[in-house]
Amino acid sequence: MNPVLYDFKRGVLRASVLIAVALFTLAGVSIAYAVLTIQATTLGYREPAVCSYVDDSTGEFKLEVLLLSPENRPVDGEVYYELISYKASPKGLEQKTLDQGVHRSSGGRVTVAKSLGEAFGKEASRGLRVRTATAYGSRRSGCSIAHSRWTTGRFTS
Repeated sequence: MNPVLYDFKRGVLRASVLIAVALFTLAGVSIAYAVLTIQATTLGYREPAVCSYVDDSTGEFKLEVLLLSPENRPVDGEVYYELISYKASPKGLEQKTLDQGVHRSSGGRVTVAKSLGEAFGKEASRGLRVRTATAYGSRRSGCSIAHSRWTTGRFTS
C-alpha cells in the first residue's frame, strides 16, 4: 500500500476526526438556518414609492407617493414634500421654495397635482425633499436634480 494513502486513511478516518467534522458541519447548518429564520420574520419599514414630474415649459408639478407596510400592503400615513429650485449666481447658490405641503394618505396613496404658474429655465436645477411617516416608522429622502422625474426613490431622465 502507498505510504501517503496509508497515512491519510490512518489520520483522517479516525473516529474522533469524523465526529468533529460532523459536529462542525451540523453547527454551521444550524447557525445558517437560525440566521435565515430571524431575517425572514423580522419586520422592517418599506421605502415609499415616489414618483414626481415637473414640466419645464408649463410649470406643472405632479407628485405621487405610495406608502407600504413591511408586507407590501398600502398603509395610511403622512407625507411632507418640498420642491426647491437651485440656481448658481455670482453671490453663490440661490435656493427658492417653489411648493411645499403636508398630506394625509388615503388607502396608502397621496397624489398632488398643481400648476406652479411659472415656467422653469434650463439653468435652474430642482430638488424634491420627501418625508413620510407611518405606524411603521418614518423616512426622509430627497436630492438635488437637473432632470425632471423622480421614480421609486431614484431620479431618472
